[in-house]
Amino acid sequence: MHTSFSRKAVVMAAAALIGVGTLGTSVNSFAQQSAFARKSAAIKANFRLEETVQKAFDHQKHFDASDVRIVSRNGVVSLEGTMPDNDQIQRATAVATAVPGVKSVTNSVTVREVGH
Repeated sequence: MHTSFSRKAVVMAAAALIGVGTLGTSVNSFAQQSAFARKSAAIKANFRLEETVQKAFDHQKHFDASDVRIVSRNGVVSLEGTMPDNDQIQRATAVATAVPGVKSVTNSVTVREVGH
């Protein structure tokens, strides 16, 4: 009878250890999924902000932002490319800054060379 109790105790202890190991795996899995979800949400938010800035550019009259690349990271918008003149480059900063969700704008746009 003492042997039977020992086997039961060993089996129960082993089951408990397996359960704890599975719990640890599911906690890690949840944490990984949660981190992935946060990263995915941030990527989507960046993309939406880029689209919103592009739409703001598209609604401007006499404004050529066709060669401007918009990149957003956590509300910080970067503009790169070329535009016809300095006035439009400055206007691009003002238009992008006015978009809700934009925290700051880094404008690296240069004047487009004639003939390009």
